[in-house]
Amino acid sequence: MKSWLCLFFLSCLMNAQSVPGNPIIQGWGEKSIYWVDTSRFDWGINVEFFANGGKKVQKISFPFGDPVSISLNGDKIGMLSKLGANEEFRYFELGNNKRWVMKGRIKSDSGPFRVFPLDQNSYLFASDRDLFVLGDSASPYAVGSIGGDGFFRIERLVNLDLGVPIVQKRQRAQEGGVQWELTRPVGKPFMMGQMLLKKREFIPFASGGGVLLFHWPGYLFLLDEHGGVRKKIVLNPDVDASKLKDLYQIEPVLVGVAQRRDGTLLLATREKEAALQAHKLFPATTRVKDLADIDTTRELRNRQARLDRFPRIVWMELDPAEGRVRRLEQPPSGAPSHFRDDMTPGHFKFLVDSQDEVRIVP
Repeated sequence: MKSWLCLFFLSCLMNAQSVPGNPIIQGWGEKSIYWVDTSRFDWGINVEFFANGGKKVQKISFPFGDPVSISLNGDKIGMLSKLGANEEFRYFELGNNKRWVMKGRIKSDSGPFRVFPLDQNSYLFASDRDLFVLGDSASPYAVGSIGGDGFFRIERLVNLDLGVPIVQKRQRAQEGGVQWELTRPVGKPFMMGQMLLKKREFIPFASGGGVLLFHWPGYLFLLDEHGGVRKKIVLNPDVDASKLKDLYQIEPVLVGVAQRRDGTLLLATREKEAALQAHKLFPATTRVKDLADIDTTRELRNRQARLDRFPRIVWMELDPAEGRVRRLEQPPSGAPSHFRDDMTPGHFKFLVDSQDEVRIVP
């Protein structure tokens, strides 16, 4: 696993890629906004009250271990954390009295994986290492609940149509039997990308379920409250994962997402031509050896050239109820139309405030 992580980081660097995805996770209370900047070490929850013009007046800390994943759904906040090097994982929710309450546990040898609530006692699990296996099937995503013993239990798998198989069964030569693994070259990069996105790969809906985000190819999967896929949305029809030899030889289609007060999602995407044309015009090194072999100056120059050639931000809106995406003719109020000097697809933080204006977070 560590070798694949190193390979992924090197690949991103050598292909001049940054991990996309707005690190601001946002939820709406009746009279307040809750948001967390997951790119910071401090995962304090900022609370802004409408009555004070959106001014931040409170911060809620999380004192139980190292956070692994977080979910904000209205004023319902869930946090998965690891208490120590060999300790179990524990899932907490913020109660009405603003105190953290432990809801579920995961044995240390079962994780780590991310936990996102789908309904009252239905959760989406995302794997960091091993695939979830049930019967003769495997997937990096599963659905489960909290059992009577307080531990999470896997109940069914989530099967996603990514246009290409991402899991495969392999015969074990020495030990006998078979094992499931991610496919190469697509399955591994797909899930390494998701793992680095950790805290921002899933956004829950107030009505139950949510949307699972794949930023690089621009795929969205709308899940119901049971974890079933009710719709797949392709943001850029020119990007076909089944035809990609290297996922990171394209610019990420989806740059970031923020949730509005009415439940719709605001999507920041690259312009259509950027995904496939940028790397053709300004190619990056495809071989990964070690950092000493990288022509850093050239890579940084090409990365900037791709951004200079395709600087436009295309804003879209997703209606979760209808499962429909529409392109906005003009950027929302407060939103930039192009990447500024202090912005890149890998460093683009924003939220939507109580006046429905986009606020860029430094």
